[in-house]
Amino acid sequence: RPSFDPLISHIADIDFLAEYAQTDSRIIGLAKHFWPGPLTVIVSNKTDEKQTIALRCPNDNWLRKVISLCGDAIFSTSVNLSGCDVLEDEQSIIETFGNKADLIVLDGDKKGGVPSTIVKINDNSFEVIRQGALKI
Repeated sequence: RPSFDPLISHIADIDFLAEYAQTDSRIIGLAKHFWPGPLTVIVSNKTDEKQTIALRCPNDNWLRKVISLCGDAIFSTSVNLSGCDVLEDEQSIIETFGNKADLIVLDGDKKGGVPSTIVKINDNSFEVIRQGALKI
């Protein structure tokens, strides 16, 4: 990924939101309503409000358990090379990333998969950065 296209931090549950982000009732309310699920929020970083962080709590029990066991957020992207289409089948993923990734978890082909919706939460507004699986 290019530096202007940062990674998404996946967290195990909503309780971790305040560890990484500056929160308010709007952010917490949005997360409680849509998490776990296909919503990524871009919010002010807890340690530096001038910086932002993208957070998501995925709707996959196994993945949330792995994140919980790690004791910290894990970073992720869509399964593609930057600027290319998302890979939808395990064979393409293995061919593309097999010699580049330390670990690939196979979870079956995902034909027609839709990425998460990304919403940037500003001081007074919400901005949909990417319309994805969650319709906002």
